[in-house]
Amino acid sequence: MLVNHNVPELAARLGQPTIPGTVTPKSWLGVPMMVGDQVTGILSLQHVDRENAFDESHVRLLQTLAASMSIALENARLWEQEELYRKALEREFEIGREIQASFLPDFLPQPEGWEIAAMLKSAREVSGDFYDAFELTEGKIGLVIADVCDKGLGAALFMTLFRSLIRAVSNIDFFTNTDYTGAVTVEKRLLNAISLTNNYFYETHGRTSMFCTIFFGILDTCTGVLTYINGGHLPPKVINQHGVKEILQVTGPAVGTMPGVEFTTREVRLEVADTFFAHTDGLIDTVNLAGEYFNSQNLIPLFAGDQPLSALLVQIQDQITDYSTGGKQNDDITMLAVRRIK
Repeated sequence: MLVNHNVPELAARLGQPTIPGTVTPKSWLGVPMMVGDQVTGILSLQHVDRENAFDESHVRLLQTLAASMSIALENARLWEQEELYRKALEREFEIGREIQASFLPDFLPQPEGWEIAAMLKSAREVSGDFYDAFELTEGKIGLVIADVCDKGLGAALFMTLFRSLIRAVSNIDFFTNTDYTGAVTVEKRLLNAISLTNNYFYETHGRTSMFCTIFFGILDTCTGVLTYINGGHLPPKVINQHGVKEILQVTGPAVGTMPGVEFTTREVRLEVADTFFAHTDGLIDTVNLAGEYFNSQNLIPLFAGDQPLSALLVQIQDQITDYSTGGKQNDDITMLAVRRIK
C-alpha cells in the first residue's frame, strides 16, 4: 500500500490509534512479507516531512527487500524447528542406546581357567548386533554372537527380542519337541533354544522379512568342549599360537527365515592356549580409501601373544579404525573371544 498524502486522515478513518509522543508521517509505503499465501509481516517506509515522497521505484525496491527478508526469516524459522526436532531425535536415540545397552551383559563371566571378552561398536546410534555370555548349570557357559539383518532402529528392536528369547529359553527345561526325552543334554538345550526362537519369531514377525544370523554355543568349562549351533553366521575360528586350528562352519540357516527348519549341533574342544574368536560381518566389510575390504587374516598373528583378551580386542579395533581412516564404518562391528588359560 502506498499513501502519499492525507496519512492522518486515512489513519483516523481506519481507526488506527495514535501513539502519544510520536509523529504521524506524511507519506507511508507498506509491502506485505509473504510465505506462500500467508502474510507474516509488513515492511514499511515512512516520511515525516513530505507528502508524495515515494513512487513506484520505491515500491519495487521494498517488494524485493520484503521477498528476500521473508525467505531469510522463514529459513531461520525452519532451521530452528529442524534443530529442535534434531535435538529431540538425538535424545530419543540416546534413550534407545541406554535401553539397548541394558540388554547387553553388565559383566562377562570369568570361570576359573578361562578368559572371556567382547566388544561392540555401532555404525549408527543403535545396533543390530549383540553378544552374550551367561552362566548355565554344572559349570557351563552360554556364548552368543548375532547379527540382525539391516541396521538402525528396526534392527535394534529385533536385537532385543532375539537376545531375550535366546537367554530366556536357554535357562528353562521346557521342550516342545517330543523327541527331547530323557536327560537334558547340552545338545537338547541348544536345539530347543534355537528352534523355539526361530519358530516364534517367524510366526509372529515373519511378515517383516527380518532374520538373524546367530552363533550359539555352550562351553563346558571342565572339559573344554564347546557344543554349538551356527545359524548362518560367519564361521568363528579357534586360534592357537600356530594360527587357525579350526573353523566352526554353519550348521543351519539364519534364525527367523522359515518355520520348522532343522538345526544340527557340532562340537569342538578348546585346549590350553586356544582362543575362540567370533565376529560379525562389519569387521570384514570395513573398507579403506581405496575401496579395499579389510582382510581378517591379518589379525591372526595378534593371537600369538599373551595379552589379556580385552586388550587384544581393543588392538583389533584400533587396527580396523586405522585401516578405515577417512572411510566410513558401514556396519556394526561386534567381537566375542574366549581363551582357555589352563
